[in-house]
Amino acid sequence: MGLLTEEPVLGTLPSDGYDKLLEAQELKEKKRLEWRMLKKGCFSSSEAHRLVTHASKEELPAGAITYVWEKVDEAMTIGVEDSYSSKAMDDGSEMEPESMEKFMEATGFKVEKYGEDQEFVKLGKDFGSTPDGLIVGINGGVEGKCPKSKTHIFYLDNIKNQEDLKKHRPAYYWQCQTGMLATGRDFWYWFSYCPRMKNENLRLLTIKIERNEADLEFFKARHQKAVALKNSIIRRLNA
Repeated sequence: MGLLTEEPVLGTLPSDGYDKLLEAQELKEKKRLEWRMLKKGCFSSSEAHRLVTHASKEELPAGAITYVWEKVDEAMTIGVEDSYSSKAMDDGSEMEPESMEKFMEATGFKVEKYGEDQEFVKLGKDFGSTPDGLIVGINGGVEGKCPKSKTHIFYLDNIKNQEDLKKHRPAYYWQCQTGMLATGRDFWYWFSYCPRMKNENLRLLTIKIERNEADLEFFKARHQKAVALKNSIIRRLNA
């Protein structure tokens, strides 16, 4: 019988292997749902930058008010809605363990609470942070990104220190600062990792972010106004 006329043989996954894969996926989804329920109604580090735009304004800017309404929605409803996830976001999430291992290898630090072991750290009832990792033995944390190569190259050329990060990627700067606020840590490391770079020395960019008390005081003032507005809206709607 010729090669092209033979019956195809379908590959099969051993039942025990499939069961373990399915169990691991279900556990991952369960942990993600629990994480989202813990965050529900809370302002968080990943969105902290939305509260601090237009620093010269006394009142909350429009973008911050939109963020407040999102928290009102979460606080007043049951369960959680499906969240948007792009291919780039999924790829970055899949690469998180590898990128953190490269960070530990390059710095000599030991990091805990990363990858599937990440935890949402709450500060009071209305704020929290999910650090990408916490450094063992010293009072620091880690925030890592695994962007597309063109974005990583931009970082290599433009981000040399925390002032550069604040200028070019304020969302990440405020994520690091408020991560320190939530966890009580004194400094943070931000890194960008791209394994596609031909030059291995350019695959990992690492910046140390020092705690900035003036910026944190400004954030706390804005956060206080956001919480007050959120609570007043909820009271009004429930009256």
